Amino acid sequence: DQLAEVDRDLARGLVTAEQADALRTEIRRRILALADAEAAVRKRAGKRTGGGVTLAIVLGGAMPLAAFLLYLDMGSPGQPDMPASARTGDPPRPAAERGAAGVAEVDAMLARLAERMRQSPDDPEGWLLLARSYMTMRRYDGAVDAFEQARARLDGDEKTAVGLDLAEALVIAGGGRVGDRSVALFRDGLQLDPTHPKARFYLAGRRAQDGDPAGALQDLIDMRAIGPDGAPWMDAVDRMIGRIVEDSGLDPAAVRPTEAALALGRRVAEAEAAAAARAPGPTREDVERAAEMSPEDQAAMIRGMVEQLATRLEDDPDDLAGWERLARAYRVLGETEKAAQAEAQIRRLRGQ
Repeated sequence: DQLAEVDRDLARGLVTAEQADALRTEIRRRILALADAEAAVRKRAGKRTGGGVTLAIVLGGAMPLAAFLLYLDMGSPGQPDMPASARTGDPPRPAAERGAAGVAEVDAMLARLAERMRQSPDDPEGWLLLARSYMTMRRYDGAVDAFEQARARLDGDEKTAVGLDLAEALVIAGGGRVGDRSVALFRDGLQLDPTHPKARFYLAGRRAQDGDPAGALQDLIDMRAIGPDGAPWMDAVDRMIGRIVEDSGLDPAAVRPTEAALALGRRVAEAEAAAAARAPGPTREDVERAAEMSPEDQAAMIRGMVEQLATRLEDDPDDLAGWERLARAYRVLGETEKAAQAEAQIRRLRGQ
């Protein structure tokens, strides 16, 4: 989630390419450090602990407003507060200034994780961590093998979901060609979730690859109809449409979404509206408006949103999702006492 957040901030122009590279390296290092820490805990305890590896990593209080708003929906309320030095330190140095040391450290940690999985191969969560680490390091052949290992140890929907990641790794490792095995895995994924953008996107790519630009264009127009509007993958869809139009001369304005796609789009819109009603939060317009504010006004906006959420929870004290969002907000703001109070409410609602 944190790596994806960096990509979104880069796409919005909130960080530079060099800052994004530096953040990615730091995130990878921390993910693998958490894996090492968990291994040490398991060794001391003499048994495997439940719950898997904690992957939610707070990058610090100097994040832009858009990143803060995303974190309210993606972070972990149980994460400990960061030290003041991490919250108030200087911005990340450009990747070029960090030299090869950071990458070498990540490589070493990755090698330790790979060795641990060879010694204890029956943990699908460990294989998934290894596979996704390989993907971020662009070591796609290793990612394919690790996804295969994880998938072989899962069943049902979990196995199908990991199959989507495996299919994508196979495509990238194969230089962008969508092979027959990937097609089968993507189609299985659509049986689980007919709106899944990754499966639909690569299957459209396969049709273009097979010399069917009209079919590929139809698939992409259907993706746009399914939405949701403003989804982070929509730019990739538009770029592929542009390439197909340039190569084939087809007119995308003449292609109408299928009835099935329109029905799925209505389902997605209804689900988004229901989620917004249950847990109101910042809209895309809020984020865009905030980007134009001064730092002081942004801070005031954040405080106002958090106070509004806290007031609402006074009237609806059994809203678990609301308390989780409030706890995350207080943690990001450094208000540890209020965060602890919110987390106590979370434990009460969970019966802990």
